Amino acid sequence: MKWWMCNVVWYDGCDAFVSKFILECELGGITEKSEGLLGQELNGNGELLKVDKLYPVDLDNIIALKNSDKDSDVVIYNRFKNMWF
Repeated sequence: MKWWMCNVVWYDGCDAFVSKFILECELGGITEKSEGLLGQELNGNGELLKVDKLYPVDLDNIIALKNSDKDSDVVIYNRFKNMWF
């Protein structure tokens, strides 16, 4: 199992959105634990439509997101921290 940067497509009842998440993945896709945590994160905000694995990331890459100048990278880091720790 490895951590992957993923695009997550979710639907809020009116519109579909794409957000990036760092998820634990296996050969066939995201793990059951990732799917469960993702469901908790989206709970009340919409339903999960699709997850696309983009590329693997290691712990150094994840920590680097925390100090990024891009707000979107910091959001990805905070989602990871909230979901997994």
